[in-house]
Amino acid sequence: MKITISRRRFLKTGALAALCGWAAPNIIPARVLGLEGATPPNEKIGVGFIGCGQKAMGTGVTTANGHVVACCDPVKARREALSEKNGNCKTYNDFRDMLADPAVDAVYVVTPDHWHVPATLVALQAGKHVYVEKPLGLTIAQDLRCREAVQKSGLVVQYGTQQRSDPRFAKAVELVLNGYVGEIKEMYAFCAGGNMGGERKPGTVPEGFDYDLWLGPAPQVPFDEGVCLGNGWTGTYWIYDYSIGFLGGWGAHVLDIAQWWADLAGRGMPVTVEGTGEYHPDRLFNTVGQWDVTARFADGLPVRFLSTQMANKITVPGRPTDAKTADHGTVFVGTDGWIFVNRAVLESSKGDYQTLMQWQPPAGGIAVPTVTKGGHFENFYQAIRNKTQPISPIDTAVRSDLVSHLSDIAIRLKRPVRWDPVKETIVGDAEATEMMQRPMREPYSFETLLKGKKA
Repeated sequence: MKITISRRRFLKTGALAALCGWAAPNIIPARVLGLEGATPPNEKIGVGFIGCGQKAMGTGVTTANGHVVACCDPVKARREALSEKNGNCKTYNDFRDMLADPAVDAVYVVTPDHWHVPATLVALQAGKHVYVEKPLGLTIAQDLRCREAVQKSGLVVQYGTQQRSDPRFAKAVELVLNGYVGEIKEMYAFCAGGNMGGERKPGTVPEGFDYDLWLGPAPQVPFDEGVCLGNGWTGTYWIYDYSIGFLGGWGAHVLDIAQWWADLAGRGMPVTVEGTGEYHPDRLFNTVGQWDVTARFADGLPVRFLSTQMANKITVPGRPTDAKTADHGTVFVGTDGWIFVNRAVLESSKGDYQTLMQWQPPAGGIAVPTVTKGGHFENFYQAIRNKTQPISPIDTAVRSDLVSHLSDIAIRLKRPVRWDPVKETIVGDAEATEMMQRPMREPYSFETLLKGKKA
């Protein structure tokens, strides 16, 4: 008798295997499953988009192992446009309806920031693997709850810090880990700041726009076309109801490279954060727009985290003089030189790009995993098939995102904050501790969403 193993059964088997700590090969031979003559479970992984805006339209999801089968967005025109781009795949208004689609094995969460963790939690509860864009949570409490849910689920979650799938960043971390520039004494991470100012312009919700669902757990406020139907640069990136600004949105990338090294070096995350920043709480764009923050690890090692405008006021070791390649980056400064890396440059005081990329760890050294083919999404799909960790797993995503949140809190309170990495809470400051969470509008609290209730 010939037995066919469906993609659905294969992926569920994979999730169970992950829970049991079993790492399987890419394609499980029929004999391993005790099903001689079975059709190998090698179909592509079906992906559903949660969010169909500008970022979704510009992201390549289809690879050798995955393709788009559905998309959802509370804006009808957006989901229809993304559907057309992907072979007229199925469309949904509410992502919770899409999660019931058996063709959807995994989801790509590419919503405004305030929906990232809520959508991820509901998707995990539905048994779907998740690729979630950065930044992670709207609060520290959301980050911690997301990590707990991922660990309990046994499913694969890839964080959208795609620089980890660029070999130049892996090489930078590898060089630092192996002492290429000696013992690290300080680090810098800088990136674009944010818009400030602006006024809300109330308008009429257009036909085909489920505004209540778009708001979700965020506070009820009048509809503003520029905020809701523009791109992130004209709205949600800079509004505190939906984001903490580029402290998290861009900071996720440059801080992640520093944290990648710290994780592999066994350092954990920074435990004190202090600094200054500019923001305008009474304006529409009310997230921190410019900042200069220093985060320190337990042994005092500093990471100076800056907006590009603030970085322009100081000397950042190794920073290129060409403005086109100097707007962001991560720098490691050691006792024997520096290493600078961003999306255009990998340089060191001890060697140029070619020299650095050809360098190999010595015997007994540390090799950093490198994604050499297919990029961040293909790495996600391979992790699903192999029952392994993706290149950007949830644990390190939380640690780097927490630095952004601690920076935001320190700036707003105008005083240092201290983090207890064991208890995972801010210590010695009740007001700062209270800022670790925010209320969520019903019926979009975690408790209501996870009970499957709808408005």
